[in-house]
Amino acid sequence: MGMSIFGYGQWKGRQNLNLLIDDYQQKVTFFTKKLESK
Repeated sequence: MGMSIFGYGQWKGRQNLNLLIDDYQQKVTFFTKKLESK
């Protein structure tokens, strides 16, 4: 029981990290396009 909760916590953390990375990449792409369009 305890291990499955721990594993789930790790999985959720990894999912959140992936979301953060995706969000960061989208922002970088957005700002890069904004700078290039000037």
